[in-house]
Amino acid sequence: MVGKKDEVIPLAKSEFMHAKIKGATLHTISDAAHLSNIDNPDEFNRHMTQFLQQVKLQRSHLLITNS
Repeated sequence: MVGKKDEVIPLAKSEFMHAKIKGATLHTISDAAHLSNIDNPDEFNRHMTQFLQQVKLQRSHLLITNS
């Protein structure tokens, strides 16, 4: 996740990293700078919750597959 107004790690750098990391996802938090969890906690928490749910599903799938 990156704040749209982040000046410490600008959006362009986050987009560059996203393009280089296979399977990565990138969410831009509107109305947020470097501390997006503080600047826009509702949007940050929504994306974080979705990410954690996805990880949980992937982990469950791996456990079932490897059983």
